[in-house]
Amino acid sequence: HLPTETVASFGADVPVAPPIVTRAEWGADRSCKPRAKSVYGEVAAAVVHHTVSTNSYSREEAASVVLGVCRYHRNSNGWNDIGYNILIDRFGTIYEGRSGGVDRAVVGAHAQGYNGQTAGISLVGTFTASAPPAAMLDSLQTVLKWKLALAGRTADAAHPRRSRGYPTGCGPVGRA
Repeated sequence: HLPTETVASFGADVPVAPPIVTRAEWGADRSCKPRAKSVYGEVAAAVVHHTVSTNSYSREEAASVVLGVCRYHRNSNGWNDIGYNILIDRFGTIYEGRSGGVDRAVVGAHAQGYNGQTAGISLVGTFTASAPPAAMLDSLQTVLKWKLALAGRTADAAHPRRSRGYPTGCGPVGRA
């Protein structure tokens, strides 16, 4: 897991980082390596998705579901890496997503023209007909407060954004 000590370099208003399962721990370093170096933008807001995958995985299977999402994004979609910066399983476990530093403003592939100005967080499962479990929502709230605070933002304020168009969106290899 990533360290959970106080993040002094970001200032006193930033909450302590929650426990986060690293890419190495969920298998990305072995079988879902990025094709290119990370690109950095800003985190002015967050976008929350769901992975549109099974909801009936065990705690032990959760990391393999995250790896499956990464392989799909990278190998089937042709993206550079997994699209999301952070993923959260139904048990509330938080996973580092896209390579480049979970505490940095890595440009993901989660919201087309908004990728360079948002953090992409995805709930592992499908939540169109059912609500996410409480543990998942609790972790989502925690990670949103932390990730937005790193950028000097709050989770309870509106942060209007204008799309920057396709170049920061989901496109050919090297762009997503």
